[in-house]
Amino acid sequence: MKSSFLKINFDKKTQAWSEDSLGILILLLCLVVFFSPILFFGRSLYYSDFSFITYPIKSFLAQTFQSGALPFWTPLVDSGTPFMAAFHTGVFYPPSIIFFLPNTTLALNLFYILHFIILIIPIFYLARSWKLSGPAACCTSLAALLSSFFLSSTMLSNWFLAAVWLPLIFFLFQKFIIEKKTLYFIAATLALICQILAASPELCILTVLLLLAYSLVLVPQEKISISRQGRILALTAMVIMALGASALQLVPTYKLVELSLREGGLSFEVHSYRSMAFKQLGELILPRNFNEYFSNSGPRGRITTFFISIYMGLIPFLLLIVAIKFRQQKAVRFWMWVFLVGIFLASGAHNPIYKWIYSWVPLMNLFRFPEKFFNLSVFALVFLTGHVLNSLVTATQERKIKLRSVLMPLILVFGMVAVASITQPEKNAIGSLITLLVFGGVYLLFYFGKLKTTLFYASVFLLLGLDLAAHGYKVIPTVDNAFYETSPKLLVRIKNEKELFRVYTGKIQTRIFKGFPNEPNIEGGYYAAREHLYPYFGMIFGVEYPNGILGIGLELKHPWVWNEWFKKSSPAQRIRILERSNVKYWIDGDNPTMFSEGRPIIAPDRLKKLEAPLPRAFMVPNMRFGRDLHILSTYYDESFDPLSEVLLSESVVFDTSPRFNGKVEQVRYRPNRVTIKTQQEGNGFLVLMDSYFPGWTVKVDGEDTPILRANHFYRAVQLGPGEHTLEFEYFPEGFKLGLVISGISLLLLTLGGLLWGKYLQRSV
Repeated sequence: MKSSFLKINFDKKTQAWSEDSLGILILLLCLVVFFSPILFFGRSLYYSDFSFITYPIKSFLAQTFQSGALPFWTPLVDSGTPFMAAFHTGVFYPPSIIFFLPNTTLALNLFYILHFIILIIPIFYLARSWKLSGPAACCTSLAALLSSFFLSSTMLSNWFLAAVWLPLIFFLFQKFIIEKKTLYFIAATLALICQILAASPELCILTVLLLLAYSLVLVPQEKISISRQGRILALTAMVIMALGASALQLVPTYKLVELSLREGGLSFEVHSYRSMAFKQLGELILPRNFNEYFSNSGPRGRITTFFISIYMGLIPFLLLIVAIKFRQQKAVRFWMWVFLVGIFLASGAHNPIYKWIYSWVPLMNLFRFPEKFFNLSVFALVFLTGHVLNSLVTATQERKIKLRSVLMPLILVFGMVAVASITQPEKNAIGSLITLLVFGGVYLLFYFGKLKTTLFYASVFLLLGLDLAAHGYKVIPTVDNAFYETSPKLLVRIKNEKELFRVYTGKIQTRIFKGFPNEPNIEGGYYAAREHLYPYFGMIFGVEYPNGILGIGLELKHPWVWNEWFKKSSPAQRIRILERSNVKYWIDGDNPTMFSEGRPIIAPDRLKKLEAPLPRAFMVPNMRFGRDLHILSTYYDESFDPLSEVLLSESVVFDTSPRFNGKVEQVRYRPNRVTIKTQQEGNGFLVLMDSYFPGWTVKVDGEDTPILRANHFYRAVQLGPGEHTLEFEYFPEGFKLGLVISGISLLLLTLGGLLWGKYLQRSV
């Protein structure tokens, strides 16, 4: 009898394992098919932050990794700026190890596909842990995998990278609560560490708060499980351990925030920019026509929302309406409330109560874009897909649901789509209407017993996949790999120079703004930006800029001052500012860009050489002390000669020599280091046209020497007569402390977790 029971139990486990393996295999096959252009046909993502920020930053990260160093600093933008401490660069983000691969394009494509795997596999097993059927779990994962929302969110990089860890954190923490195995606690903490290092702190806060509610409300209170008080204690410990282990990144970032525009928080107007208007919710039933957006030859609308698309599929939205029928189920009620809370918070400035939340909730003023809170609604909709579909099938099989409970929501959604298509004729609703009709027909066959359960699930899975894929492929435009890997034409002329200099690309004579107004389509505009070496495109090829996109430095104050000063200056002064920022070449952005067959024509005269750029490093015989910012009025004045005098932000004791002659013989850059050799007669100063920043030190002939702040933005070192070797080195402030905290936290996580697990085993 006992052996028979064991055999039956073994057979059930084997069958469950086989079903799960088949489900995972199907999901991975869907992933491979959908991303086949990227995996097999030499295509890469482009558009939005991906092209302008993500690819260049990951390219620099890869190049530095492969040189055997950590990229604490980048000399390529803003005349040099902190790199690792900027947080979203992902230097210590564990999956960044993939950038040791020599092909950055391949590495980045695999990097994003890996994150879709991290997203969908835990969703599947989380759904299975809720006792949902294998097919329902597959549909749940597919709703995330092919949704326009997650696909388009890849363009936002760090938000997407952080979001995908939520299901895994939930699954592992739930396993720990129920089974009380310390290994699950450690694994959940490691997953939370990964989410923190993915660099979307507001999403981490949302994850922890949602996990707290989930673990108290939904995770069953079984005899072997941890009590509710224990769950709160465990979650608190997990958060503390995760923050401690992430300290090697968080402490330097905290130090950097003190030098950024975010110090002290953001105003409500800045914080609430990109709040979700309620009309945006219409995209849940009928998304915009991105096919036209990317390819038409006329004027295109500009995407001003944080999320390019919030479309999650018609079937999940329909199941959201059907969920009202199953609201007596605790899980359904929970995720319906989460869905509504996400919309409530995402509405931001459009919500009269939100300003009170902004004022009273700690840390809210450090972040931007309330639309990010819609992440709650998205995961709620994903999880409701599985719960409601599973309940619908069970209730239909057991004849516990009336036909109108499904047909009425179906008719309602059909009507909503029809009305939306009439009011917004630019959107193609035919496919959506067909999807609803087919779903209705399939359900009728299933309801009346003409279609088996397996075939009904298969039909829903297919409909869900086709609907999502039809819209999803339009929100992740791809481009040939050569777009990133082939050198722009202007780069050839620039790279022939032997001197160290910077490049400015953009407008001088006219009002400064981004974009190419005469571009034939979006792709043509991006090719134009590439050929013009817009920041950060040139970063891929080692081009250095006096400016950049402020995001790389958490909107640091000094780059912001440079940009604001440049924008408000006259054309003549702009040229002088560039020359005194070590800019030798200007890529003209004043004149319209010509296009041929959708590609920009870059004439040779587009690249202009400035007449009197300052060298990267030079010697001066005199100094003058001045006040910050007022120094810039003098420095950029036409009468001031920066080769004869340096403007210092602090007074120093200096004896002027009656005779001075000095030259820089060598300037050599390595990761986080600059070596300069000089020779001089008399007392003077070396001026290095790299950003002055805390964390830089210099040794002159092996002796520690102060770095002086020169001409407001740059560095100077006081030198006496003779030959000198200067070794500049950058080490982020707070990194040593962060490293110690991280090491201790990981040790405590391992040892303390094991001891705490044994205590829990004895206490329950």
